[in-house]
Amino acid sequence: MQLIPGVRLNFSKSALGLSVGVPGARVSVNTKGQVYSSVGLPGTGLYSVEQTSLRGTKSQRRNKQAQTAEVASAAQTPAPTPGLIATKRERAFHKFLLAAFDEENKWPDKKVIRQTQLLAREFPLLELPCLAIAAIHAMRNDESVTDGELWMTQLWEKRKELFENYIADKYFSRMYPQVQLTRGISSPYPFNLTALGLLYSEVLQGTGKVKEAKEVVKSLTPTPFTAISLAELNIDLKLYDEVISATEDIEVESDTSGMLQIFRGITFTLQGFHDAAVEVFKTVIAKRSLSEEVLNRALVERAKCYQAMGKKAMAIKDLEKILAREGDYPEIKELISEVGKT
Repeated sequence: MQLIPGVRLNFSKSALGLSVGVPGARVSVNTKGQVYSSVGLPGTGLYSVEQTSLRGTKSQRRNKQAQTAEVASAAQTPAPTPGLIATKRERAFHKFLLAAFDEENKWPDKKVIRQTQLLAREFPLLELPCLAIAAIHAMRNDESVTDGELWMTQLWEKRKELFENYIADKYFSRMYPQVQLTRGISSPYPFNLTALGLLYSEVLQGTGKVKEAKEVVKSLTPTPFTAISLAELNIDLKLYDEVISATEDIEVESDTSGMLQIFRGITFTLQGFHDAAVEVFKTVIAKRSLSEEVLNRALVERAKCYQAMGKKAMAIKDLEKILAREGDYPEIKELISEVGKT
């Protein structure tokens, strides 16, 4: 987003950034502490980019995070509190949230599911909000995933009633379901209709109901994240023209636009337009301000394109670039081995 000439506000799933500069020279800093300085010759494609950090190296940050990180919960402790005249059921729901999502002692998925069921039996008006929380946790648990799929279907059918519920309206704005739309991109939404739709779409896609999943996403308010979901679904449905049309004239400015271009490149690869695909991936990889996950995805997809072209050495080179950044990517090592065998 251009604020004033030369000054841009950049958004991604993981950071907010500010960049200042003119054609040929730009400095960017984001909320992750990353600083990028770029100098180049406009129109030539030649540039130099230097990255520094205000928070130490990636390895230092990763080591620090590893000491304290836990698996993220499907919800955060909500800020709202019951008022003086709050009902008994609201107080019970609030008490449950505080206990279940305490940062120092989060409940396991099974316990959350069991407690929501008990709450719903005691307070029937809490049935849908409790079912929503139970469904999210069931989808993350292999033993309960079948129940989760059923519950998500029920929630989608009663979505209007769910979000008109007083409890959902008050408390769900502080809950963030984990929705990975594709490798490298996750939904940023609190638990609202869009988040529910994306979750349900993932459920349908996982059970092979891709057309139904697409209809769900199409019913949502269009956003860059719904566009990503639609692009992946259209690729699964082999509706390549729709992907090409939807990604035309998109400039790579953020993780979301970068991922849409990656899907454009994947579509070209699947159609055998390998040179066009390579050019698309090149524009994404050149955008050094993108997250590591998106840049890695672009390198992996370009490597697959090179492999399809019979250029094994170039494919392996792209995959080795990912290993050179961190070195701890077992899946990438497996891909390199597979490419070498073909």
